[in-house]
Amino acid sequence: MPCCALDRAVISLKSQDRGDDVAEFLGGLITNSLSEISPDAITFAALLTPQGKIIADFFVHKRAENHYLLETAQKFGTALALRLKMYKLRAKIDITDVSDDFTV
Repeated sequence: MPCCALDRAVISLKSQDRGDDVAEFLGGLITNSLSEISPDAITFAALLTPQGKIIADFFVHKRAENHYLLETAQKFGTALALRLKMYKLRAKIDITDVSDDFTV
């Protein structure tokens, strides 16, 4: 049981089938490479505007081969999810807010 809950948003990125790689999708968008992260590992990254301004900074949790959780401050959660959905285009990736399922 947590001693205090933080105001954090958790966004799930999961491949709809085995063909699409979430790490490739995120790799072109965020500041860190996810190719060498092992399952259950955590890294810190950010999503930037084309001018280099920070949209959101977050922790990336690798849950499985094609399933990642992004944990960010609550105030960045909606903007981050919307921006990722905008970049998704034809990628077969589910982007959902799962903040109610996790306590940080």
